[in-house]
Amino acid sequence: MTLKSFSRLFLFLSITCLGLSRAQGQDTLLASEVNYRQSIIQAASVLPTASDLQAEDAWAQIKTKAQDQESVTVGFTANIFWIAFKLKNDQPSQQEFIVEVDNPQIDWLYFYRVDSVGHCTLLEATGDKLLFEKRPLLHRNFALPIQLKAGETQTLLIKIDKRNSSLTFPIYLWDARDFHEKSYSENLWFGIFFGTIVLCLAYALMAFIFLRRALYGWYFLLVLTSAAYLFTALGYSFQYIYPNVLDFNSYFRVYIIVALSVLVSKFSQSFLNLPTYEPRICRWINYILIVFGIIAFSSIFMLDFLTRNGLWVIPIINSLMLTGGILLVVAAFRSFSKQRTTVVIYFMAWGSLLMGYLIMTASEFGVIPVEDLPVNPVLIGSSLEAFIFSIGLTYQVKKIYTERNLLSLSMARQQKELLKAYVEGTEKERGRIARELHDDIGSRLGSLKRFIDSKERNEELEKQIDIICRDVRTMSHQLSPPSIHVSGLRQLVQQVIDETRKQTNIQIEAQYYDLPDLLSGEMVHHIFRIVQEGLNNTLKHAQATEVDLQFFVHDDELVLTIEDNGRGFDTSKHAGGIGIQNMRVRTESLNGIIEISSMIGNGTSIMIRVPLLNQSTGQSL
Repeated sequence: MTLKSFSRLFLFLSITCLGLSRAQGQDTLLASEVNYRQSIIQAASVLPTASDLQAEDAWAQIKTKAQDQESVTVGFTANIFWIAFKLKNDQPSQQEFIVEVDNPQIDWLYFYRVDSVGHCTLLEATGDKLLFEKRPLLHRNFALPIQLKAGETQTLLIKIDKRNSSLTFPIYLWDARDFHEKSYSENLWFGIFFGTIVLCLAYALMAFIFLRRALYGWYFLLVLTSAAYLFTALGYSFQYIYPNVLDFNSYFRVYIIVALSVLVSKFSQSFLNLPTYEPRICRWINYILIVFGIIAFSSIFMLDFLTRNGLWVIPIINSLMLTGGILLVVAAFRSFSKQRTTVVIYFMAWGSLLMGYLIMTASEFGVIPVEDLPVNPVLIGSSLEAFIFSIGLTYQVKKIYTERNLLSLSMARQQKELLKAYVEGTEKERGRIARELHDDIGSRLGSLKRFIDSKERNEELEKQIDIICRDVRTMSHQLSPPSIHVSGLRQLVQQVIDETRKQTNIQIEAQYYDLPDLLSGEMVHHIFRIVQEGLNNTLKHAQATEVDLQFFVHDDELVLTIEDNGRGFDTSKHAGGIGIQNMRVRTESLNGIIEISSMIGNGTSIMIRVPLLNQSTGQSL
């Protein structure tokens, strides 16, 4: 044998041995080693193929061309993947297992059993391109039950077809009981998570309804869309919302991602108040949103085109999202000096979500093994993001209420100043008119009387002039400010009662219960004017025969009631004339409350409550 022939023989034997070593080097999973959850990727052979093959042909190639696969993430791919592994029941009794493919977004998934001669028998065909009810187990992920008799060994071949998209295929082997317990616990925790999301939605919706601010509307839509995305990514949407709608799952996720990008931008603009602080950056972000809108609108008419050309469409969308994110970060940094707390909350919230996505992305690219992640990091990040933003929105609500309270206090102060100015102006005008009546009109009436006496005595005319002079004198005294420094409230009230009794036959009674002796001059002045106005209204309009005044103290308030047995009036039709309005103004200037109740034919009752503690100074009145 020549050296050349020997070399060829050696090469042939090496290739044959290599093929046999690949075929026999495939580790066998033992039932006794399956502890809760076992990843099969380390014991499996993986074959990517650019074209579709028959299962037998794929198995033949796996024995010679299979690759050692350490990562379950391949990224964006146009290949079909075949995964083969052996499972042996080394237990003395029959065992039941579950093979779970933890990616509910795979289009086509086929499970084969391979016999000793390489013949492949299809066990199940599933995927999100088939009806949900066709799955071997009605679970959000793809799961295949397997039963092995004692000592039995099976070789399984799995075909995964999710071409022209990113692909991750974590495959686990479970003990059947552990799988069902895990599913129950998983559904429970996901239920708690989405229940918390519902509470956040309710909070945002209520805040939007009551506060009427776009910020809470954007947050409501953002949380709703985020929940829809997570619900879809976890496989629950296909299980519960549209189990009989095929091809919708893949497109739905794309639309949700675009919607999330738009809502994140709009919410961030509103949360950071960018139209006010960074209008130029806000304008550029709006341009990006317009491009997103054009892509979304064009997808209605060119969906197949965009799907076939995902290799360049997806990078465009990702670039737009990245550009928008960078602009938001820059805007947040630039506005930090103007709204420190808001910006810190903003970065903490999005930082939590971003960390979750970075961990998930690292796992998809094999940096962090998916098997080492006990919980979906995006879910944790989303929970923290929702929680932090809820705190941030509560802070915004507190800011709004603080601003409103300050505005209300400012308006109240201004209103009180206006009332005070009005009352002071009224009193000044009253004093001026009183002086005019006393000094001018009174003097001229006296001169007229003397003139008439000197010319021709007329008793009737003199009588009328005397009556006019007395009325002018009485009116002048009524308009003049009360002598509050000389007389107290009781003396002033009694004085106006006595003057009213002289003019009419109405019975007026005044009762005092624990009325303080020391009241501020302002309170005495206004209470006196209120009593005077009330009695004047009764004389002019009520046609009453009895009036009852009561003064008493209750719960640190001075309470005044004025009741008559007159004809009354309909309070729903008559809010009151100038006299009632003057009483209201004086009551409000004392931070008090006036209540008027009346019925036609049943008289009128007026209750006035004035705090004895001055709200502005905190001193006793």
